[in-house]
Amino acid sequence: AVVSTQSGHYGRGKKAVKVWQLGTTAKKTQQASRLIGFMNGRAYEAALQIAPAELGVETGVDKLITELDSLFLKDATHDLFMAIEDFEHYKRPEGVAMDLYVRDFEQKRKKIDQLRKKEKSTDCDSALIPLL
Repeated sequence: AVVSTQSGHYGRGKKAVKVWQLGTTAKKTQQASRLIGFMNGRAYEAALQIAPAELGVETGVDKLITELDSLFLKDATHDLFMAIEDFEHYKRPEGVAMDLYVRDFEQKRKKIDQLRKKEKSTDCDSALIPLL
């Protein structure tokens, strides 16, 4: 699928759409409908909610991407804040060796770093204060 709903792939899918637009021979008025044929899952369902008249125009792909952004970028922001909350509330469980605790701690921190890169967010530094 060009636009996948799997976690972490939406940004790559958007880039693939831009590349596809550069090389396709499809008229601009047909591009959105052709892209929908490559979609699956939530992206496909969201695309079907857009009126065909809004898709069959020169800016149809832009309309499609805007709708998908509202769905998937919101999810990415939610994932980031859930990861931050998990990180902030993480405490060493009783009986867990320090090396395992540090490993889990680092995994949680790395998850936030990865999600921040996807979000290109820089306003969450306060959540990364070491809690060891």
